[in-house]
Amino acid sequence: MMKLTSRSSHAACQHYYADRVVHVTGQPETEEEILSMQDLFLTPGFHCLQVGSIEEARLLIERYLVSLFCFKNIAVATSFDGQVPLSAVNIFDEYQLNQHGKNTAQHIDMSITELFYYDFLWIEADGEVATDQLYDALRASNIHTHTPIVTFILD
Repeated sequence: MMKLTSRSSHAACQHYYADRVVHVTGQPETEEEILSMQDLFLTPGFHCLQVGSIEEARLLIERYLVSLFCFKNIAVATSFDGQVPLSAVNIFDEYQLNQHGKNTAQHIDMSITELFYYDFLWIEADGEVATDQLYDALRASNIHTHTPIVTFILD
């Protein structure tokens, strides 16, 4: 059974431009539980979910994106190890954002502005400099006005 707790003004999510954090415990087991969070996955803008582990986040994202079946070009921004679900493209790898000398604000801005063609993005926040610069570039390019951007932070 999944439990949701919503909090506004969570410090970590304000850092990621989200208005509130939704703390997720467990995985959705019923259609009603899946539908209870669909706004977070369908509404353009910055959204923030707090989970226990990256594995929980990836299972949750896979369950929702498969259930909703409405996104064709899915991206993730992560430096965590492991296979990402749904053939999502890791934009850190795609744009070479984690390579030495490449994660400058100018390089990230250019990559996001000129190369971003995804209709859904989830971010596995890890406190990396490239992640912080990515948020600034996403906000400056207004991608959040037409793309859902879901950030997962760990408990």
